[in-house]
Amino acid sequence: MGQKRLLPGVLPSKRRLDLFYRREGGGHGAKAPTPMVKVGLNVAAYSKDNGTTWILTAIPAGNWDNVTWIGDKYVAVGSPGPGSATAATSIDGINWVARTIPQVQYTSLGANGSIVVAAGAGGVISTSLDGITWTAQAPMDPVNIRKKIRWSSALGLFVGVSNGGAYSSANGITWTLRSNLFIDSALAWSPDLGLFVGFQGNAQTMYSSANGTAWAAHAFIDTAFAAWVGAAWNGTVFAAIPNTNPARSATSPDGINWTFGTSIASGANTSLTTSGTRFVGVGGNKVITSDDNGATWTSRVPASNAAWTAVASPTTGS
Repeated sequence: MGQKRLLPGVLPSKRRLDLFYRREGGGHGAKAPTPMVKVGLNVAAYSKDNGTTWILTAIPAGNWDNVTWIGDKYVAVGSPGPGSATAATSIDGINWVARTIPQVQYTSLGANGSIVVAAGAGGVISTSLDGITWTAQAPMDPVNIRKKIRWSSALGLFVGVSNGGAYSSANGITWTLRSNLFIDSALAWSPDLGLFVGFQGNAQTMYSSANGTAWAAHAFIDTAFAAWVGAAWNGTVFAAIPNTNPARSATSPDGINWTFGTSIASGANTSLTTSGTRFVGVGGNKVITSDDNGATWTSRVPASNAAWTAVASPTTGS
């Protein structure tokens, strides 16, 4: 028998990362595009070298708040404005097409290979089977699910967090309040540890859940009182970045015990993703990357001084 065929662009040493991506929200096992993508106010850019070099590309006008890879395309959502779109898709991260979605401010995105979920202002939920055609669902609650919606295939569960608590859903349509804890700023899932971690703004507490329903609080003593807004798991550690000054990263191999790292480019971070080997964060007019599990960070040229709000990787989906 011949060698097993690998997906284009996936090195043999990254087989585990490809499996991790398919398992936790990448979806269909379709051919992934090369670029990583970031979006912002009326702007998008892509990177073919894991966040080192960024190239501007056209995207329909819009206040783009979030972006994710769903297995065969990128989906971006945002806030409505005069003549602007609130949903768009791209199969290659370069060419974007506006899509029709019920008009509301969408701040969160998640996908599991079967359904795409967008959540927004006032608890509004819209779902799509392909990121192109959208259906409005019954509002879940008068709160906004923030940032990324995370999917766990092991639990068969979507999890989203907000200033009203933590929520879960088996189908992305019907959501249940699981905790009244104020987990409003960042959420990450580790399939290796079987653990969700969430953050509450600039509080001295972070939260974890092994089942997406029961949450435990843990001391998170940060003397800088940073507002932790981006979190991700790279297969080895969790990393988190803040949007406040002084800015520094935090990392954890178990989601419970955290170490604060060296200073990173100051202020306005909003989103963090990983290629599996590199963390990439965006916010304001900057991009930062880390190749040593979040211990040290390098500033990259952002392609423009636009207000970047979200970044996503085809390796891990979000």
